[in-house]
Amino acid sequence: MNHPPSVALSRVVVAFSVGLVLGACRAAGDLPSGVAHDAVAHALIDSLVVDEARAADRYQRIVNRFGGVAPFAELTVAPLPRLDALLDVVARRGWVAPDPFAGPIGLEVYADVAGACDVAARFTRLMVSRYDRLLTRTLAPDIRAVTEGNRAAAIGADLARTTACH
Repeated sequence: MNHPPSVALSRVVVAFSVGLVLGACRAAGDLPSGVAHDAVAHALIDSLVVDEARAADRYQRIVNRFGGVAPFAELTVAPLPRLDALLDVVARRGWVAPDPFAGPIGLEVYADVAGACDVAARFTRLMVSRYDRLLTRTLAPDIRAVTEGNRAAAIGADLARTTACH
């Protein structure tokens, strides 16, 4: 489901709040039968929620700075379906969604669109490497499907466009 960036980021805050309530009600071992909790996979999913939310924010800041320039005008909504899919995984497990804007945030400064492309491509490569690392884990089928789909979409949309825009 596609949402404007402000709606999607609001969803992160709601998921974070609901997760706090659910997390308080569930013991760490209270998971559906047959599904073991993988702390590394959980941490990677949390990192990917942050990555996807920050990508949407980054693209919007670039558009705000330089106008509706390619590829960022098209990319402002690209991370949102991926973020939705990750938040669904988090919610189904009753995990606490991370706040993507908590803690230190390095706001990039771009001299020009080419510099913005370099920064966006670098962060997208890092995000794809997290998806790759998550795929090395033994995952529940729904997590594997989301991970594979999100990885392919990030490579096909974000990485392809940001590496080509130099």
